[in-house]
Amino acid sequence: MRNLLTFVIVGMVLLLLAFTSYPFEPQHLLLLVIQIAIIAVAIVTFVVFVQAERDEILSRIARTQPNTVTWNRSFVLPVLLYAALPLLTVVATAFPLLGDLFSFLDPVLRIVK
Repeated sequence: MRNLLTFVIVGMVLLLLAFTSYPFEPQHLLLLVIQIAIIAVAIVTFVVFVQAERDEILSRIARTQPNTVTWNRSFVLPVLLYAALPLLTVVATAFPLLGDLFSFLDPVLRIVK
């Protein structure tokens, strides 16, 4: 399941980056469509992770309490990777001026280059 989810998320993010560099006129419409699709996939991913965390059989296998969400490392890391990171990508492409918030990293990035 995670390999398929990784493929879908990475594919959509790469598609978003490709549409960002698309030089022709319907660029804004294409960006809007792919951003909505990424947001929908991130929401569905979060819901699936929460439902899996609350599932009684999976909770008994993992020795956690059924019908509750335990906000431990094994739950939070996949949610951050598969739901929050794509949403952050959408926000970064929708609002490129937010990159100025990280301008203090410019000297470090120049050294790395």
